[in-house]
Amino acid sequence: FVVRLARAPGQTMGIEISCTPTTAKIDAIGPGLVADWNTQNPGSEVRVDDVIVEANGISGDSRKMLSALKTCSEMEIRFRRALGGSPNVSPAASFAATPGGESRQA
Repeated sequence: FVVRLARAPGQTMGIEISCTPTTAKIDAIGPGLVADWNTQNPGSEVRVDDVIVEANGISGDSRKMLSALKTCSEMEIRFRRALGGSPNVSPAASFAATPGGESRQA
């Protein structure tokens, strides 16, 4: 499924992710653009364990996808729903991620 987001200056995605070389998995969702999308799009929510497979036309390279998500104000993100993906939303704060299988809070 595809999610389109527009970021105003100072807004964050509000997600924590872990990366493989080619994809990025949602580990937690906190306040930010993704949580706002979820509120405004019931039935099409981004969930924990969903996988980002493309960002702004970039696929196959998680570093390039993350760079696009961090720097672009307009984002089109293609997700793959994990089987049994959790509908739970973490009450975590704003997050950023690092490629290479690590995740961290920003």
